[in-house]
Amino acid sequence: MLLELKVSNFAIIENLHVSFKEGLNIMSGETGAGKSVLLKSLSLLMGGKGSSDTIRTGATQATIEGSFDISSRPDIQKMLHDMGIEADEHTLIVRRVLSSGDKSKVYLNGSLSTLNSLRDIVAPMVELAGHSAPLIEMTGQHENRNLMSKHYHLDLLDQYAGTWDKRLLFTEKFNRYHAIFAEIKKLESDAKQKAQRLDFLTYQRDEIANLDLSPGEDHELEVEVKKLKNSNRIGAFVDQAESALYTDDDSAISRLNAILKKGLEISNVDPQIAAKLENLEQAKTLIDESIYDLRQYANKIDADPQRLEEAESRLSDLRKLQKKYGATVDDILKALMEMEIEISNLQNSESRVESLKKRSFCDFERA
Repeated sequence: MLLELKVSNFAIIENLHVSFKEGLNIMSGETGAGKSVLLKSLSLLMGGKGSSDTIRTGATQATIEGSFDISSRPDIQKMLHDMGIEADEHTLIVRRVLSSGDKSKVYLNGSLSTLNSLRDIVAPMVELAGHSAPLIEMTGQHENRNLMSKHYHLDLLDQYAGTWDKRLLFTEKFNRYHAIFAEIKKLESDAKQKAQRLDFLTYQRDEIANLDLSPGEDHELEVEVKKLKNSNRIGAFVDQAESALYTDDDSAISRLNAILKKGLEISNVDPQIAAKLENLEQAKTLIDESIYDLRQYANKIDADPQRLEEAESRLSDLRKLQKKYGATVDDILKALMEMEIEISNLQNSESRVESLKKRSFCDFERA
């Protein structure tokens, strides 16, 4: 409930402090006494739109402050806790400050907050149609029309009987039942197109599965096809390298051997020369190993036209799948997994319907 309301420099009000008691509180007075201004100040605590025009003449800011007892509202306490706002004494103090030429400020228990948060917190405490009993109910002299509202009658009955919790529980189960029922209707409706969709997905799944792809295979095939197509160029390069470095009379290895032989003779004159030739000995070893590795690699390249045809054919099949299902093999395999999940769901849709029907029946049976 609203415990206190303090208003300063708002419209015609300079300073006002009103305390409220539990139960019915009536404000009366002559026309122009300020009743509507007081209600307007209360609406600002509910998140109503504020304006600097409502600041009292001669003042720079207007302040509206309200103190609420929220001991009977665990839902409001939880909302404050989730927002990181303390409410240790089960009291909520809302302060709204309007400044001329500046945006209004909102404080909840001393913490600077937003207008949206203010509405989320305070509005449920002043609206009878909320999910729990309000802390304030404002009623004007012409609001007897509520007496004709069936929803209002039900709200009053649930408040009086103390059955809000049961009403919330029933509403939750009723909404869940409708959600389950809607899913059942959708599954039953989809069953008409299920067979056609299942055939289509099965065809797509088999088209991918029959190729038995492995991750990264597209790149491996591209490299293999390019290598097989250029096997002659690779072999020719290895032959040229071997001749220039190893077999020609004027090859690099022949020159190195000549230098090393001459160096050995010179080292008899200057022993330090032998140490300087160690890098050349290593170079000779590296050339030997490189030529051996190149020749072994070239010999392993299969220039068989049949293998090239097989690789190109598989790469072509893969390209067709890439146009349909994804740019890479990983994308295609992901699409395959999604198809298998949908196929499984379609194949088990009837059992899903039966399961949902049992679930909805059990929920209301427990209710």
